[in-house]
Amino acid sequence: MINDGIAPDSFTFSTLIAACADATDAEAAMSWLQKLEDRNLKLTYPCCGALIGLFTKEADPRQIMVIIGKMKSSGLTPRLIDYTSLMTACVRSGSPQDTEQVLQQMLAARVSPNVITLDVLSSALGNDRYSKLCEELDLLRIVDRDTRQIATLTRTGLEAKWKNPDVYRDRNR
Repeated sequence: MINDGIAPDSFTFSTLIAACADATDAEAAMSWLQKLEDRNLKLTYPCCGALIGLFTKEADPRQIMVIIGKMKSSGLTPRLIDYTSLMTACVRSGSPQDTEQVLQQMLAARVSPNVITLDVLSSALGNDRYSKLCEELDLLRIVDRDTRQIATLTRTGLEAKWKNPDVYRDRNR
């Protein structure tokens, strides 16, 4: 490619990083990330998602925090899946108590947890601490009686996110 005079772009590096992540080769993935940064190319969500997925599998929350930091510094907003993956890595690494801090960061970024996030949190903290934390943070879990879809929202006005993305309804509760 380079020999043919074609310069690699962000998509090229994202593809290489994703391939390394699929092969669980963290060293190679981070090497390609460094090359992307050396060329002053923009990070992409697929690139970051592949790295976060890799470090979730490897139970390495510190590396996920590095990737989230890089996302923020390059103008990308961490998504719900990124925070949920970070929580999962905390649990897998033997630091389930760190999930509370991740939840606080997530809420500060105005990202509302979903049922998967709350299930990870509940598993990490146990029912008693989980229930108390939900009460402290004013989180609600709502089940739609008609569709049996589960939503999570805060009473402070964050948007409800339904488990089934095709189901969005206003709720006055």
